[in-house]
Amino acid sequence: MRLLLKYGWVLCLVAGACGGCKEGDDSVGERKERKPLEIRAEIIGAATAETRTAKDDFDSYDADFGFSEGDRIGFYSMRDEMGNDDNGYVNLPMSYVATENCFKNESLIVEYPNNFGYTFAYYPYAETNAEQIDIYKSDGSLEDLLIAGTSKISQGRIYLSFVHAFSMLIIVPGSGFEQAAEAETNPVQVVLEHGVKASARENADTGVIELILERDDSAPKTFAAQRRTNVTYTQDGVPVPVCYSVILPNDVSIDHIEMTDNHGAVQRLYPDLEPLERSWRYPINVSMAGTVPTVWPYEIQPWISDDQPIELGGTYGISNQTDFQNWIEYYNLYTSGGLSESEKAEAIEQLRQYGEMTDGKWKFQLIADIDCAGMFDNTPLNSLINIFSDEFDGRNHTLSNLNAPVTGTLADGGQLTNLKIASISISSDSSIPVGALALEMTGGAITDCTIENIWIETKGPVGAIVGEASAGTITENKASGVLLGSGSSPDGITGDRSANVTCENNLSSALIF
Repeated sequence: MRLLLKYGWVLCLVAGACGGCKEGDDSVGERKERKPLEIRAEIIGAATAETRTAKDDFDSYDADFGFSEGDRIGFYSMRDEMGNDDNGYVNLPMSYVATENCFKNESLIVEYPNNFGYTFAYYPYAETNAEQIDIYKSDGSLEDLLIAGTSKISQGRIYLSFVHAFSMLIIVPGSGFEQAAEAETNPVQVVLEHGVKASARENADTGVIELILERDDSAPKTFAAQRRTNVTYTQDGVPVPVCYSVILPNDVSIDHIEMTDNHGAVQRLYPDLEPLERSWRYPINVSMAGTVPTVWPYEIQPWISDDQPIELGGTYGISNQTDFQNWIEYYNLYTSGGLSESEKAEAIEQLRQYGEMTDGKWKFQLIADIDCAGMFDNTPLNSLINIFSDEFDGRNHTLSNLNAPVTGTLADGGQLTNLKIASISISSDSSIPVGALALEMTGGAITDCTIENIWIETKGPVGAIVGEASAGTITENKASGVLLGSGSSPDGITGDRSANVTCENNLSSALIF
């Protein structure tokens, strides 16, 4: 989970230990009383333990509050309390006892919590649930389900950290929609590509009990977003007067959003978003660019309670061929040196369309897939960016049909992350080392990038990702294709690589000749 533990709900399952003795056991040693399993609940960082039903500005469970008398969770386990396989618990109700500050079920007597194996729990409890879990309310909206699993066992306790089971989309009306948002009667709907059903069972790949979502075409796929006012989001330091929020299942793509514009027309917006991840909030801005509705993603936010205003940011990015060409032109100009103050100011103003600068450091992001066919001359070793020492987040979007490396030199401080390249073809008569993302790397990091259909043909060293790396970090990347050159590192990731480079957890299936 990407949520920090201090924002989770931590449950300690505590059993009365008996030193390995059972009733009727004549083993030497002091016998201890066997007790019902207790699930001790604590919210890390909470100053009070008030009602668990408290909601935040978005009508979701607030992490600043605790459980109250009678609250119930559903408990699942891989095995029973005696350690018997295939005999675990399914949706066992456990009730909160305020005077003892724990959840209990008097019928569940244990000696060793680790007998259970992997455990899972959810809140709020529903008696009708079993392996299949009903995640929908009567109106078809999603329940704000809290889940905890893959427990840690330490000193006779099982620790479970509760997180939101699903995702939340926050829709901020921008230009062309702001007047319509003032009317409470204008509905906003989010339509998914398909519906889902849920079950709590063992994941065949991981071996742990999880909440598993599967496609179900009979399940709801249209969700009404709720109009919110006086929330903690701000934009440019000004509180957002109106926004809409909706809980959505994770790992499902949004097909479109329906909203009424200022002229009373219902617009369909098609956000270019990856399937949403569990326990995160995704704020987006919707605006009209002339007669065309557009969607700009902000930086995603962890789904946690926060009394402080959350500043929306990230309404910038590279979304088409023109953006990409202009960004390259102005970034190369900005880093070339020798600019007058007015020329530098102009370059910075242009670059702000595609990134943001913090303490002199740029962060750029790709917000759409771009086909680069025909965009650049196929000049040997003519990289797109000359020297890169800032951050470029691909946001899992794809550049396709490239014929040049992304950068000539990835320098200290430079970062390339979450970038996908669908096809890249480079041919060179030079003996200079060549890689798909960089000719050389003198520092910085390349992380979580995927490069497919590589064809690099050169007379020098060749690597799937970097030609020559003398410093920096290359981790969690994937590459496939054909490399033709004078040599390569054994893993095919680089052409030449020094011992100063950290190169770990990469996967290359490139054929080297």
